[in-house]
Parts: sequence; structure tokens; C-alpha cells
Amino acid sequence: RRCLVKAAWTNAAKLEQDGGVTYSTVLGREQAKIHPQSTLFSRKPQPSCVIFTELRASPKRYLLGATEVDPQWLIELVPDFFRQATPAETAPKAAPKRKTVFM
Repeated sequence: RRCLVKAAWTNAAKLEQDGGVTYSTVLGREQAKIHPQSTLFSRKPQPSCVIFTELRASPKRYLLGATEVDPQWLIELVPDFFRQATPAETAPKAAPKRKTVFM
């Protein structure tokens, strides 16, 4: 699987932090789900990171040929593109301040 990461890192997708089953591709940030016929589809919890062979757009977007990989391998094997997030980058974003409107 490490060889797969090194060779096909452009087809990596990570699980969104919304608690659902939606993945975001690392290049292009397209959202998709694992195809229902995949063995990973019914897995609980869903893998945090996958390498896929095809992004199919039917009425919905699906990742085909998905293989679970360790997200650390992306940082280790493709350091020119991936790096460890800093605590400031992973901290929850503050709500935008509201402007006061006087009428």
C-alpha cells in the first residue's frame, strides 16, 4: 500500500471532518463517497484516507477502486506536497464577527 501511495498520491482523498461518509480529493477538493459496491463502503468507522483509481460522476460522485492508506504515508512519501498541519491550522475557526447595522 505504501507503493500505491508513492505512485498514485494524486488520487488521494481524505474523510471530511463532518462526521459523515464524504471524502474530499486532495487535488481539486472534489467531494465524493466510496462506491456502494466497494468493500470499504460498509466499514465502520470509514477509513480516514484512501487512494482511489477512478472518480465517477453519475448523479452522485463516487470513488472507485478505493484502498485504505495511512495519512502519515502521504507526509512521509510525498513531502514536497504534504506536511503535518500545525495546531493553529487544525483549531476550530472562530465565528465571523457580525457587523452592527444602525437604522
